[in-house]
Amino acid sequence: MEDIDSPEPRGGLTSSEILRRFRRNIAVVVGSRLLFGLLNLGTNILIVRAFGVVELGIAVMLQGYVRLFSGIVQLQSWQAILRFGAVAEEEAEKSGKLGKLRQLYGFGFLVDLGTLGLAIIGAILCAPLAAGVLEWPPEVSTFAPFFVLCMPFITHATSNGIVRLYDRVDALAWQFSINAVLRFAGVALAALLGGGLFHIILAWFIASIISGLIPIAIAFREMHARNSLPLFRGSLRAGGQLFPGVWRFLIFANINGAGSQVLTNGTTLFIGAELGAAATGIYEVARRFAAALSRPTRLLGPLIFPEIAKLSAQSDWNTIRKLILRLLRGTGLILLGVAAVLFPTLPWLVEILFGAEL
Repeated sequence: MEDIDSPEPRGGLTSSEILRRFRRNIAVVVGSRLLFGLLNLGTNILIVRAFGVVELGIAVMLQGYVRLFSGIVQLQSWQAILRFGAVAEEEAEKSGKLGKLRQLYGFGFLVDLGTLGLAIIGAILCAPLAAGVLEWPPEVSTFAPFFVLCMPFITHATSNGIVRLYDRVDALAWQFSINAVLRFAGVALAALLGGGLFHIILAWFIASIISGLIPIAIAFREMHARNSLPLFRGSLRAGGQLFPGVWRFLIFANINGAGSQVLTNGTTLFIGAELGAAATGIYEVARRFAAALSRPTRLLGPLIFPEIAKLSAQSDWNTIRKLILRLLRGTGLILLGVAAVLFPTLPWLVEILFGAEL
């Protein structure tokens, strides 16, 4: 078999450097997801034990409601940043001119502003209807329009694409880990002080905003360090001219991403509407166990996307093929190993952690 680590004679990163960076990113991001994914599971255990499965179900429905609107409207601008940014970065390195790259960043942020603005307005207007259908208690119904405002901080947008383009995926690991810690701490504090459902939701709201600021701050720090802060004036109009096909790319990326969001969050809301909050809480517990296995592997695609974009800009299709084949083999072996352990022990784990009833 051909050696993927063979040096690449063209400009840019060599094959071995790309593979080494990809391995590091896997260790940082997937490792943090596994570790702090267990902490998120612990938060759910604490909610069920201290408050009840109904409270968990209502909190999950509220977050699913926000994510559903975000997923349907949002145009996956982070993917456009990687797809077109890799080429623009190559051109900037050769010419020393950063104008095109800065226009792309400005274009991405303006797209986010428009799409997320529409999603927030739609979610606020539909909140009273959702509260009635999903039977939220009064304190949740009142707070729901404010909870919607966390949408920009839980949505993958331009800033996420920038930190990936600049190989700062540690920002995404920090975001996930801090979110998990703040959620757990907030729920634990609510349990100790005799709080209720509103305080659980408030803790999730605060955790989402604080953790969501991390990739945004790091993205602007990296842009400032490279003198490539976004240009906003005329960027939306110039986007289609400077980057042919970008609107078509965004629309198809949205169709692809929206389907996944509707399936995941739409299922949560459908269960809540048809079977109630308790059933939604049980579904969330099952989903968390599934996510513990599937979520890290689903992250591999976004992790390898920046490397593929850079290799594509160099027309290095051979290395792309070998990199993907190696990734598929490794992922398959990991999934088989984890599944072999999880399947026979799952009923016992649920009973020990959540109680015999669940």
